[in-house]
Amino acid sequence: MLNAFYEDPKKWAFTFQAYAMLSRVRGMARSVADFRAESAAYKLETQDKYRKRPRATQDSVADEEETAVVAASSSPSKKSRAADGSAAAGGDIDTSPALALQVGDSFLPLQVGVSHWVTTADGAALAPAAAGQEPLFTLTVTANHVAVLSTVGGPIGISAAGTPNNTLAKGGVVALMPGSLFSVGSLGVAVVDGEEVAEAPEKNVLIYERSVLSDRYCFAANCRQTGLFGELSWRVYCDWWRFIMGSFKGLNLDGLVYLKCAPTVCHTRLQKRGREEEADVGLDYLEQLHARHESWLTEGRISPQHKLPVLIVRTDQEFETDEARSKEMVAKVRTFMEQLSKRKAAKAKAARALRM
Repeated sequence: MLNAFYEDPKKWAFTFQAYAMLSRVRGMARSVADFRAESAAYKLETQDKYRKRPRATQDSVADEEETAVVAASSSPSKKSRAADGSAAAGGDIDTSPALALQVGDSFLPLQVGVSHWVTTADGAALAPAAAGQEPLFTLTVTANHVAVLSTVGGPIGISAAGTPNNTLAKGGVVALMPGSLFSVGSLGVAVVDGEEVAEAPEKNVLIYERSVLSDRYCFAANCRQTGLFGELSWRVYCDWWRFIMGSFKGLNLDGLVYLKCAPTVCHTRLQKRGREEEADVGLDYLEQLHARHESWLTEGRISPQHKLPVLIVRTDQEFETDEARSKEMVAKVRTFMEQLSKRKAAKAKAARALRM
């Protein structure tokens, strides 16, 4: 029965595409903090392996580590392909900060839960306490966006109700609402609503190789176009996709980067890469995906509510060994991200003004 199932693409196409979309949802619903923690853990693990390797193999292992850690820190579960595709420049994460600490022009997001804090060695900034390090204070953020501050390493100056002489002694506890102020040494710290972070210069950007939009408008659409999805499968998929999109705020994106490349060039690069799992990918399939990407990202055949700013970067020209070309491409993406960040901050500011 299983053999008959797998031998007929029309039978397993829907299952595979549904699983692919769920994996995309899982990746996009994670926060920047998740990726940083994963990157740090991976780096410690690979460094430990590196120290245990014979000296003769350490250089090659170091190269592997650097590539792996960069991929883990900048992407959830995927990174770019040489083949035709699109990248989604990070959107609102479902686990967006409940509150934030503002120190000067810097914002430190606070998720619901407990966090431990110290000052940096020069006393010029706050930082999360490292494992085994005694914190100066602990913050417990509740679901209703209240920060409960507990002092651990000494007195802390507080500008909030219920703190005699505006000082919280060691072991003291106080609840801080958005707008409360406190000081640690010479540092002035404000507790602000998580939405304030949107107005700060964008420092945390998530880039996805693909998104739930590419699942719908490229891969699932291609299944429909080529007959792998029948009418019933297509309607079920679209209904389910709309439900998912309406249920998870973290799936909303700010913009799209389209790495546009001729299918023939993609196919040549794919063959050069020589991955076993890609050996059967033919030029005709790449041409089909290229047509779907063009329909979506160039011609704009998409539902109005899902239209986003799109940066098109031509990648036909060799860039792997051309440093000048690589820097030019990176500069375009960075400029695009800065524009998205300013646009997002302006929208957040306008939305708050309407609520006042």
